[in-house]
Amino acid sequence: MDLICHEEHGVMERTSMSMEAIEESLEFLRLKELNSCPNAQYMTQIQKDGMTSEWRINVCNWITSLAGTLNFEVTTTSLAMNYFDRYLSVKSIEKSQVELVAMACVLTASKFNEQEALTINEAASIATDHTSADIIATEKELLKVLEWKLHAVLPHHFMECWLEQLEADSTVLDLCLDFLSRTATDLSMLAFTPSTTALACITLAYDMLHMPFPTERFTDDMKDSYRQCKSSVRAIVHPTVEEPKTPLAPKKLKRAASPSGVEDVYSYDSPVVIKRQRLYSA
Repeated sequence: MDLICHEEHGVMERTSMSMEAIEESLEFLRLKELNSCPNAQYMTQIQKDGMTSEWRINVCNWITSLAGTLNFEVTTTSLAMNYFDRYLSVKSIEKSQVELVAMACVLTASKFNEQEALTINEAASIATDHTSADIIATEKELLKVLEWKLHAVLPHHFMECWLEQLEADSTVLDLCLDFLSRTATDLSMLAFTPSTTALACITLAYDMLHMPFPTERFTDDMKDSYRQCKSSVRAIVHPTVEEPKTPLAPKKLKRAASPSGVEDVYSYDSPVVIKRQRLYSA
């Protein structure tokens, strides 16, 4: 099913922007960020059929591994998780539905954010317990729940703008992306806005790298929840904070465990991965 979106201009990937353009982007991001935030309390308020935070961790790890195997953008992973959390903010699901909903989220995010999107046939070959018809039906329901609002403001968008303003190097960027990847599995992070999460990751990265941070330039964005968010990020990443890793899974990943706990969902030697290798090496 092709996605045909009729909505306002969204957040686009930036290659190089002037400082004025960055400020305009930040203004837009601040204005829109609450529109695509999930309900941070959905696990207790909405989920009544067994969904747990542990299952969500499995989903996040599975999506990250799958996206890494397929060489998807980091933002595609975050979009898929945003869609998953927003869906669960409305619909209660059982364990048997977890993988199906997660697959629909990856499929939709890839169509929206990737030049070489996942196809229905590829999705069905990954989620082997579900048919193409199952995935299509779930994707349709997902789009209905999301009201076709696929533009989501992510921490990555704020981070990109601010790091450009700071003229930060790749070391800072890699550490920030690592922090975002590590904190994505923690349900409590949904309580913070994308801008707050991004700023917390950036300032923590500067702290860890022993680099001075121009706090006076960001006082308006350091809201009451900023310090709490930074403490949460530090607590999550502290054990390995000085050894940043790539935010995506290794390319040669043997398998990405199913979010419902099934191991043999995706083999690195499968036709889908082989086809993807050819696509990206062309």
